[in-house]
Amino acid sequence: MVTADQKASEVPFTPAGTIASTDVQAAIAEAASEAEQSVNKNGVNGYPGLDGSSKLNGSQQTYGFATNTAAQGNEARLVRKTIQIHVPGTLSVKTYEVKAMIPGWLKGGSGAITLVGVRGIVNTAPTDATLIIDVLKGGVSIYSAQGNMINITTGTTSDDADTIQTATASADDEYSLQVEQIGSTLPGADLTVMLEFDVVPS
Repeated sequence: MVTADQKASEVPFTPAGTIASTDVQAAIAEAASEAEQSVNKNGVNGYPGLDGSSKLNGSQQTYGFATNTAAQGNEARLVRKTIQIHVPGTLSVKTYEVKAMIPGWLKGGSGAITLVGVRGIVNTAPTDATLIIDVLKGGVSIYSAQGNMINITTGTTSDDADTIQTATASADDEYSLQVEQIGSTLPGADLTVMLEFDVVPS
């Protein structure tokens, strides 16, 4: 029972959350200690401090081109766009005329367009040899070596291509596929290639 002349240390407290004390005075002291520890989580004590340097100014966004920097100017309007090329059925060594053009909404005043990623996926994996797929821009390979192309190894169904030699793109570019090598037992089938672009509107 609580009376008017009781001290805080005599008033019972039911522990809750991170507070383990069983009387009011001890609970207040424990809460104050936790608050002080939270305030002291700064750079001096080994924690990243929350000071003015961590704020984003104006129209800056969370990510910029440089690592751990805020986006500014055109970077803040960067758009990531993926287009796909599908080749149904069993693959063979040939150039496929199935083409993809950078989407029409980019035409007429678009800024820089950069091809930043290429990924190939098949529904049926090649066996006993690697399935190698080249990506052509305007009929010319975007890669400098076969090892940088899409290489889907035997028994697997996907691969992310390596260094892109011709990464700069424009709104009128057409992309197509050339199968350089197929699996020797099962060629591989039902191919999808995804082209990922970074676009900075002008």
